[in-house]
Parts: sequence; structure tokens; C-alpha cells
Amino acid sequence: MQNQQDQFELNFNLSYSLDQNKEFYQLPNQIPCDFQGQRTNLNIDSKVKQLPQDVQDSTYQSAIALSQYLKIWDVNHQNNDYFYPFQLPPSSFVGNCQIFPHRPDLLQNEYHQVQDLSNAQISQIFQSGTFEIQSMQFQIPYVWQISSIIVKGRQNITKSYFQDIGRAYHIYKFEKNSIYNVNDSKGRECTIRCSIYNIFSKLTLYISLLIGFRETYIDVNENQLKNQIEARRQIELRQSDFYKRRIYEYLHFLNSEISRRQAQEKMTQLIKLQQEFMDHQQGLKLSIQNQFDYLIEQFGHNQKFDDHEEQKEYLENINEQIKLLDKDYIKEYGIQVNIEQDVNEQINNAISLAQFKFWQSKLGDDMALISNINDLNECKRAQKYYQQQQDNELQQSLDEFDKKLIKDHPIRSQSYHFVAEQRSEHRKQMKAVLKEKYRILLIEDLKKQNIKEVELYLNYLQQKAQLKKELKLLIEQAEEKSKRINIRIEVTRQCFPPYNIIRIGELFKLERKRTYIVYSSFPLWKFYLMIVRYFAWTANVTFWLFANGISGPLGIRALVQCSVFYPDVQINERTGVVSHSHYSVTPVVVHMANVCKGMSRSRRDFENSPDTGFFGKNCARICNYVEVYFFRFLIVGIIGVLIIIPILIIANFVISLVLALTAWAWIPIVLILSYVFQLLIYDFDCSDREQWSIFSTPAWFPIFINTFDFIVRGILNLIMNLLVCFIILPLGSIFMIIFGHLRYIIRSLYDCLMIIFVKCLGRVPATENWLAWKVSGPGISRKYYFTIKNEEALILVAGKLEKCILQEYQKKIEEEIMAPQKQVQSVMNNFFSVFGASYNFHDKGCDKLKQSLNQQISQRLQVLPQISNNIRFNESELIVIRMLIKQFIKNQIKLKDMKNYIWKHFQVQKGDYNELTSELLKQCFGHQILSPLEDIDLRFSLQTDENYNISKKISKALEGQVNLNQPTNFIVKSNSVSKKQVITKQFLEFSTIIQEVWNCQSIYQSWSTLADKSKRFYINYCLIANQEA
Repeated sequence: MQNQQDQFELNFNLSYSLDQNKEFYQLPNQIPCDFQGQRTNLNIDSKVKQLPQDVQDSTYQSAIALSQYLKIWDVNHQNNDYFYPFQLPPSSFVGNCQIFPHRPDLLQNEYHQVQDLSNAQISQIFQSGTFEIQSMQFQIPYVWQISSIIVKGRQNITKSYFQDIGRAYHIYKFEKNSIYNVNDSKGRECTIRCSIYNIFSKLTLYISLLIGFRETYIDVNENQLKNQIEARRQIELRQSDFYKRRIYEYLHFLNSEISRRQAQEKMTQLIKLQQEFMDHQQGLKLSIQNQFDYLIEQFGHNQKFDDHEEQKEYLENINEQIKLLDKDYIKEYGIQVNIEQDVNEQINNAISLAQFKFWQSKLGDDMALISNINDLNECKRAQKYYQQQQDNELQQSLDEFDKKLIKDHPIRSQSYHFVAEQRSEHRKQMKAVLKEKYRILLIEDLKKQNIKEVELYLNYLQQKAQLKKELKLLIEQAEEKSKRINIRIEVTRQCFPPYNIIRIGELFKLERKRTYIVYSSFPLWKFYLMIVRYFAWTANVTFWLFANGISGPLGIRALVQCSVFYPDVQINERTGVVSHSHYSVTPVVVHMANVCKGMSRSRRDFENSPDTGFFGKNCARICNYVEVYFFRFLIVGIIGVLIIIPILIIANFVISLVLALTAWAWIPIVLILSYVFQLLIYDFDCSDREQWSIFSTPAWFPIFINTFDFIVRGILNLIMNLLVCFIILPLGSIFMIIFGHLRYIIRSLYDCLMIIFVKCLGRVPATENWLAWKVSGPGISRKYYFTIKNEEALILVAGKLEKCILQEYQKKIEEEIMAPQKQVQSVMNNFFSVFGASYNFHDKGCDKLKQSLNQQISQRLQVLPQISNNIRFNESELIVIRMLIKQFIKNQIKLKDMKNYIWKHFQVQKGDYNELTSELLKQCFGHQILSPLEDIDLRFSLQTDENYNISKKISKALEGQVNLNQPTNFIVKSNSVSKKQVITKQFLEFSTIIQEVWNCQSIYQSWSTLADKSKRFYINYCLIANQEA
């Protein structure tokens, strides 16, 4: 095949096999390397000689043995431009292969002669703005759209009228929601009620910031109360005869770890049986599926095959798979396969029956246990089945309700508020009806199976109302008893000596501090807190000032006393004996005495020392006099000790005494400053709330945040909502009503006048223009869909098959590349694991080879033909193309030996050539390719974009387009009504039921049937009586 610009050759008769042609897998040579994967020779002898003599022989032998595996590819991985040419499988495509799509020849628009419009067509134009022309070849007519400039159509006018009035109704609903909203409880909605709520709540917070409101919260654990109610119910049920006891007796344990461990071991043993059944489960599933397919083909219910050889090949493959199974599970468990019943339903039921028989064969001596587990399993299956049925029917009901709502309320359905309210109400009603319906079906189903546990479910239904009533009463009682203080502030006051001795158990302590706790459990608690802080802070300041001025390091006692004193005391915690603490204060007299002693010692030591210093003793004596009499005596003693320290002591005593005696006066100023800081910056009193609520004041910048919320979320929000609700929205609603009526009247009058004009001058057109164009009918889709020749379809399929071959080749050659590295890694890890170590080996040449391979595969894939147009075939073409492609696939599989991997690649049952053909067509042309063009054409229609307005027409005019009104969007309606979802009882493993039963067993009740509906068939058999949750 040739093109004027490009030439390409096709050869589909190439024959080769990826498994047999070894030249495809030629790789570089392997060279030795060191243990780090480097291209160097191992110098084993020199390195072994450096080891101790006793390990040289063994190390040498190990190194020689391991070096045989140390091989890497002879690739220069340091060269960035390295390229290795792989021998890829030969390609059927040489050159640039192009596909040329064209318009479909069939389903062309029929030519209609120009003639006068009939009365029926004029009526159609007046009603919908369209008219029909009957096709001469098909049953469906051609539908022509008249430009809205000529005639809008009664239906379109009415629809626009409903939309306009619906917008007015939506404004009304929005206005209603702007006044009040159910979510206003937290003051976060933009409504009038929310604004008023914020104004009063923020005013309240001002008072709370200043003096403190009563702040408490309720700490009620609802789940704990449910468990408490369930515990009493379980005790009653355990004594009843509503259930089979064997599984509970088997897993029963007492209030001891040993008993619980023994019961858990029993449970583990039962679960192990489920693991043994896994092979039977998978084998039975495959056997039933294969048997079902075999029967379908045998009785001719599924015409998949076109010739006897193909059917024979498919059936031989099914029999081959059945023979591969270890057992004939269908015969072993006595399963009958019925082609009239859904295969998935048969598989689930058969596996459930086989599971029961398997466990019966393993635990034949304890039939009561197996029967008990099976009954609970059937309860779980039925519960899930009817729950799925309920959910499915509820969803279908909602979908139908949505359609009915739009039909019955064309105006009000324009408001999503109305739709959401009606849908929510309908959902609530339907859910109640369906719950009762499927609850009855569930009970009848379980009764038919003679399952005793249905009595447990009935008991729950009888007591459900009473249990909820009891729960509500317990919550009310708990709320009264469980009120907690939201804020707790501790204020500490320093005690004055002598301290009281407190005995706590066997220990003695001194009462140095007293703590006062202020709670937010009463109004004006902040005012009370300030009073407590005033007395506590005054006492603390007075204590520390007096202690500092009298007994501190610069206290008055240090000036008048002549010996070291101990101002503080301590207590022996065991004996209670009070004694002086280790902290001491040295007076001025003692300091001066120490200075004099230092002077005398310095002079004596100097005169007694030998004359061997840096200077001679006569010269050094002058330096010693300076140190002793000038520095020690004058500077330190006279100035420092006798002048400066007494001045500091007197100043400290006077300041401390004045501050202590006037603390009652200046402490309020400190409190006021602290209070102002909390209002403006950070409220540290309220920062540790247990729970935050709408009445809680903010911690950071409380007065500013509260003022902002009061003004913006309160006053401004109220003004804005009042303006919107009572001025803007009513005016908008009135405008839309007037606009809708005026537009309806004007358009109706315009249509009435124009329909007279159309009746007089209009005619059936033969060609399309900007006044009238086709929107649906036979052949209308040909402008939007394309077709290709049969040979070109085969070329595309050949390209897809070649891509499959390349991917399989890439997979195999990468395994060959990585094989040496994996071998080294495996051998070395096994060797080093003896010493508890690990080893990592990486050949960088593998990365280079894979890089070269990916590059060549990518280049080959770019040569393969592709097409991106909307390709479709008519029915006759599709039949011929499917036949040609299937025969082409068979030939290519034989020529290129693809039978071992093509089925897995396309995920198709081996031997099913029809399904393989369909899958290839889908991957080449899309999933809708199997629908004939005639079928699509009958469901094809053009539609105008909802946002297509005058600006779009102006844009088209600026672009130079001709038909400004003709739409370009199209839809393909659904081919048929969607299939009803098939819901069947699913298979459940016995191990799952055993695990759920075990999870329900506990000494203390930890679950409730009010909270978990999945546990309404179970009993807590290990529960201790007379317990509180």
C-alpha cells in the first residue's frame, strides 16, 4: 500500500515463536566481578593471607566457590550514550502506516423534495419548534429543528415559563431559609435568626468576660448506657430457650486468663478447618462455572461459535480444566448445575452447602455444633441479602421519585431546596416501609429454615421500643448526675511560720501552703476569684517581703546578728522532728571577721615563705601590703562589708517593709492590670476549659474577637439579611414572576403570528441552512462518525497483536536480564544468613540493558498504526469485519505461536475466539464499536447547549461560521432499559461467624444490639451477672 508522501510495506505472513527463537534473547557476555558488582578481578590469595591462619583455608574455599556466581553483564554502565541493539521480533509494518477514515457510505441522508408543509407538520412546529419527515427506508422519521428566531414552540415556551416561575419560587425558598435554618444552633449560618442569636449570645459573653457565667458540661457516655441496658437483656436471654447453645458452650470461658486462653485455642482450631476448605471452595467454584459453560454450549443456548472445530477446541479446553482439578467436586458434594438459574447464585448456594458437608465430615461427632454454626451463618446471609434488597429498592424508588417530582412539579422542582426537602421526606417514608417489608421477609425466610435464632430477633423487635425508652430515661438521669465543672482554677496562699505539722499516713509534712480552688459552677465566679486572689496574693507578697527584709541575705538580721543563722526549718518525714534547714545566712560581722582573718593569714604566710619568688622578698612585701591593707581591708572590708552591704540591707529592709505594709493597697492595682491583660490579650483563666461551647469566651484577644463577632456576625449580618430577605429577594421574586409572564405572553403572541407566516410561506426543505436543520433521523450521525475499510481494520488489529507480542517479549527478556543478578542475590543471602547478615548485590549493567530495551520497544510502538476518530461500522460491515478479524487472529496465533500468552493478556477464556475478537475490537475502536451504526443512528440526536446564547452566536459570527444556530453537541440515547440488578445470597465462611460469636463473648458487656444490628442474632454467654456497664 502506498501514499503520495509516505511508503510502507505490510507482511502478515511472518512466522516465528518467542519460545523457540533463541536469537531474540541474545545478550552481552558475562564477566567476573567483585562482591560489590564492580568490573574488577578478585585478588583472593592476597586478601586471604591477611586473615588469621586458622580461617584462611575455609575462607579461601568459600571465596572460590562463591566467585563462580559473581557475574555481571559486559556493559559500560558509566557511558551515558551506551546502547545495546536487541534482536526484537520482526515487525509486520515497515514505514509509516496511515489509516484514512471516511464518512460511512450507508445511512446517507435521504433526499426529500421541496413541498408544502402539512397541517400535522405545522402543528408539530407550533407545539415543539420541530417537525418530522417520514423516512422512506426506515421506520423512524427525520426530525427538523426550526430556528428559535422563527418559532420557539409551545413546549419550549412553557418550559422557559416554568423555569422563570421556578426561579421566583426558588427565591422564596431561599428567603425562607435566610430567615431560619435548622443548622442555626451553633450560630454559624447566614440567617436572621442566627444574627439575632449572635447579638444576644455575644452580649452575654461580655458579661461572662467581666464577671463570669456559670459554666458546666454534661459528661454522659451513651454507649456505656446502651451496654448497661444490653447486659440486663443478655442475662435474661441467656436463661431463655430462644437459641441453640452448643457454639456458646463450646467457646465459653470463665473470669480467668487460663479459661479464656483455652477457649481461644478451641476457636483457633475451628478456624483452621476453614483454611482446609479453601481448596474445595475454589475447585467447586471453577467446576460449576466450567460445567455451566459446558451445558450452555451443549444445549445450544449460547451461539458463540461459527464452526464445529472452534466449538470442539473450546469444549476440550473446558474438559482439560476440569481434569486439572484434584477432585470432581461437583460429584463429591452432589451439586446439580441448572442452566436456567443464575450461575453466581448457584455457586454461592453450592459452596454454602459444600461447606456444611465438609465441616460435617470433619466434626461428625458434634452435629449440634455444626448445625448451630450453619444456622447463624444462614441468619447472617439472609440479613445481608435482605439489606441489599432494601437498599436497592430504596435507590430505585428515589430515582423514580425524582422523575415523578419533575413531572408533577415543573415549577417547584426548579428549586433544589424543594427537591431536597421532598426527597428527604420520601426517603424517610420509604425507608420505614421497606424496613418493615424486608424485616417480615427475613423472619419468614428464617422460619422456613427452622432456625431457632429467629426468636432472638423477634425478642429484640418486641423490646426495641422499651429499650429505647429505658435508654432515654437513663440519659436524663445521667445528665443530672454527671454535670462537670468546665473551669477549675487553683489559688495558692503561703502560710506564715510556725508551720502546722500535717500527718499523711505514716509521713509528716509542714503546711507551708494552702490551696483554694475556684470553680465555674456558679455565677459571678470571676468576681469571687478576684477576691480570693486579693487575699492570697496579699498574703504571699507580705510573707516574701517580710522574709526577704528580715531573714533574707540582705535582711536586717544580717546586720544585727553576730553569728551565722538559719532562717528556715525542715521536718523529718518519718519522726516528725522539726529542725533547721541547710539554708543559712552570713551576717555582716561574720563577713568582716572573715576579711580580718584573711588579712592575718596572708601576712603570716608571706613572712614565713622562702625568698624564692619572681621578685625579691623586699620588693614583694610592698605588693603584699597593697593586697592586704588596700584591697582586703579598705576595698572589701571597709567599703564593701561595712559601708555598701549595710546600706543595701537598710534599703532592702525599708523597701520590703513599706511594700509589705502597703500590699493591701497596691495588690488591687496588680489584679486590675492582670484583669485588663486577660480581657485584651490572653484569658489564662479560661484557657483550660474541659469542653468548649457557644457561650465559651475565646482565650486569645477575647474582647476584640467578641466585639468583631458582635458587630459583623451579629449587627451587620442582621442588617444584610433584613435587606436581602425583605427588599432584594421579594423584588427579585416579583421581577421573575412579571418577567416570566411577560416573556410567556410575548413569545406566545410571537409564535402565533409566526406560525401564520410559516403556514403561508413555509415548506419542507431539501437542504439544511441556518433556519432549519436536522437533529435526528437515519444517517444524521454520519457527520460525526467515520468508518474505515476492512483491510484497514485488519491493519489496526495486527498492530494491537504486535503490541501484545512486544509486551510479552519485553517481559521475557527482562527476566533473562535480571536472572544473573537474582541468582547472585539468592546464593549470597543464603550464605550470609548463616552468620545472621544480609547481602545486597546490584548490577548497574541491568539498568543500562533495560533502558536500551525500553527505548527500542518505544520506537517500535510508534510505528504501529493508531486512529483517534469515532470509528463505527454498520451491521453488515460489522459481521464481515468480525469474521475477517477472527480468521486473521487464528492465523496470526498459529504463525507467531501466541497460544500460550494471548488469552491471559486479553483476559479471555482460552479457546473463545469470539470473545477475543470482541476484546480486540474494543481496544482498537472503543467499547461502543460492537453497536452497529444503524442502531446508534436511530438513537442519535443533536442538541443545543443550555448555555448557547447570543454571545456564542457572536463568537461564531466573528469566526466566520455560517450556521450560527445549528448545534454541534450530540447525544446517543441509551439502547435499552438498564438491567435490573441481580442480588443473591452471598457465601459466608463459617470462620467469619465463629469470629463474630467470639467477639461477642466477654466478661463485661461491651456491645449493644441498639448500636450494632449485626449482633442481633448473638448471645454473650460469658457475661457475669449483676454487673454495671
